[in-house]
Amino acid sequence: MPCKKYEIMLQFGKNITAPADQLNPLTVEQLHRALVSPKQAFADQLAQLRAVKSIDEKRYRELKKKLPYLVCGRFHPPVRRKENFAAIECFILDMDHLSDAGRPLEELRRQVQQDERVLLSFASPGADGLKLLFKLDKPCTDPALFSAFYKLFARSFAEKYDLMKVMDFRTSDVTRACFLSVDADAWYNPEAQPVSIESFVNPADYRLTEKALKEVDKEIKEATTRREPAGTNPPDDVLARIKQRLNPNARQPRQKQYYVPEEVDDALGKLQQGLAGYEMEIVETAPINYGRKVKVKAGAYWAEINIFYGKRGFSVVKTTKSGSNAELAELAAQVIESILTV
Repeated sequence: MPCKKYEIMLQFGKNITAPADQLNPLTVEQLHRALVSPKQAFADQLAQLRAVKSIDEKRYRELKKKLPYLVCGRFHPPVRRKENFAAIECFILDMDHLSDAGRPLEELRRQVQQDERVLLSFASPGADGLKLLFKLDKPCTDPALFSAFYKLFARSFAEKYDLMKVMDFRTSDVTRACFLSVDADAWYNPEAQPVSIESFVNPADYRLTEKALKEVDKEIKEATTRREPAGTNPPDDVLARIKQRLNPNARQPRQKQYYVPEEVDDALGKLQQGLAGYEMEIVETAPINYGRKVKVKAGAYWAEINIFYGKRGFSVVKTTKSGSNAELAELAAQVIESILTV
């Protein structure tokens, strides 16, 4: 007997960091239109965000939180909290860091779009990931059941298309949000086949599901371990904890604190785009009081520039650091000033 058709509804919010951010309904068709034909202001915001990603991953993650976001679950009242969860009727698989895994975005996109279950596919805000939207054959009102299904489905899909290294398995929660993106090639298949939870989870015998979930968790752990590039340095906080255990009485060096105005960080994307027109790029940044130190590269040469922001606006100062090319520093400073004054 064919499944009864119903219109899939998502919800979107504008400020994910606001504790009571109101959600608004959004159809899949409306989402597709927003992806391929965004408002110019949002397209510019995302272009700058992607430029920041190429020079400062940490700052990119912070700025990404300013993007509007989607949730697949329905909430009453319409605020993204577990206690407000009512039902979920679609879900998103998230694949990221494709370039690190040697999986070109367009090639993967063409491959998975052959799957008749894919309702919508679009590139992630950082342009190095792919998000796939699927619809359920009927709404699910049980968060635990959905989470179990999600992990099993994600594992099955990842194995079919060799995606274990790039699949994000942490997105099984009904409150999980997905940031909105821009993608002229976003693909929409309104005739996509719905997915049945019962095909992956057996409600009559949860012991079988528990066994399958244990296997999935083991595979996820192994895949995550393989994803870590060999020979990378451990994070600074890990090294600090090791040193503390070796010598608990040692004095901890005070980390220097800098005040960096938001205006400086917000300008990084604009600067990266503008410098590209002069065959220059920002390859490194570091915080300084009231600004940022940026390393600009052009061909084999580099120069260091300090960018400050105060009551009178931006000021650009060349540094005399050893190795910094004086001529490039002069040119870069002129270009940066011209970009910041537009």
